[in-house]
Amino acid sequence: MRLELPSLALIQPSAAAQCIAAFVEALILSNREYLRTHLTPPLYSCGVTYKESDEWLDIPAILKRRAGDCKSLVAWRVAELRNTRREALLQVSLMCEGGFHVSIRKLVKGAVQDEDPSRFLGMR
Repeated sequence: MRLELPSLALIQPSAAAQCIAAFVEALILSNREYLRTHLTPPLYSCGVTYKESDEWLDIPAILKRRAGDCKSLVAWRVAELRNTRREALLQVSLMCEGGFHVSIRKLVKGAVQDEDPSRFLGMR
């Protein structure tokens, strides 16, 4: 899916982050259903790498390309976590140039931990 959000630079940063998070949440919902109905290897062991993209990719598209960017990789990983009843929240960081980065904040044994699938899969 290709989604362009040029107006994000024209709205308040908190509203822009909420918009991005809403689109990632929609992708997470789709990925959760895919994981429930298809035998799928875990994100970190399937051979996928990080690659920047303007497209919002679901799990089948990531597997086909063998790569995904932060929003797509996070949507896969959060779907995995939530499908195993683990709490995972999105963390959206806005960049000065109008870009953004998405990572995960999760609760593990009462402590907050950050997880960044993009960095784990090769983002520099």
